[in-house]
Amino acid sequence: MINRSLLILSGSIFAIALFVDSPHCTAQEAPQRIVIESVKLNSSQSSFINRYGVTREDVNSFERLLPGVAAVIPVRSFQTQVRYADRNSEAEIHGTTQEFSRKISPQNFEGRFLKKKDIVTHQNIAVIGEGVARDLFGKRISEAIGRNLKIGQDYFLIVGVVKDTGREFGQSVWIPITTMKSRFGDDQILHRAGAFEATSYEISRVEVILEDGVRPERTLRVIRLLLNASHERDDYEIHPVK
Repeated sequence: MINRSLLILSGSIFAIALFVDSPHCTAQEAPQRIVIESVKLNSSQSSFINRYGVTREDVNSFERLLPGVAAVIPVRSFQTQVRYADRNSEAEIHGTTQEFSRKISPQNFEGRFLKKKDIVTHQNIAVIGEGVARDLFGKRISEAIGRNLKIGQDYFLIVGVVKDTGREFGQSVWIPITTMKSRFGDDQILHRAGAFEATSYEISRVEVILEDGVRPERTLRVIRLLLNASHERDDYEIHPVK
């Protein structure tokens, strides 16, 4: 459905590019990014699994068609316990791309972050937040690099630590988004009080980083056109962020 929709939408997108006011403004006037988040709705489907949210095809469309964009950063997240030897840490696992490094100061890296080749080749590597590093390695967080972190039944080589990130990223673990798909899939089954819920989502959120001085209106309109064409339900939210 999305391929036919994109062909139909191409004229609309071109019209937006022609007739919307100038796309540039001062940095103070425009938000620096647009966040699209998946929203879990009550299932209206006959399927056993409640499928919802932003898809990989949506991300591909954003990368190809959005005007005035410096980067598109997809993230798929879930919470779980990670382990090293006899130690464990409660962490949020983020499958993402090398573009996520734009959100972190280079001064906060020990080792390295994800690279494009890691995503292309589905590498079992991980970058961990300082909180996770301290849980697993104590004060010697630099010793984490080169060790194998266990997530579920799989092992991931730690290639970097993100330092001094506080509550936002301290308990985070980043892995290639392609590895997230191949190792963990899209489906989740949650057990609660004797019942269970089966859900499926491809992407948790997407951050669209605007080029310097770009007005958000045109980019926002194209995002809405693309999502309206590819989604039967409003299982997403769009947030311009300054």
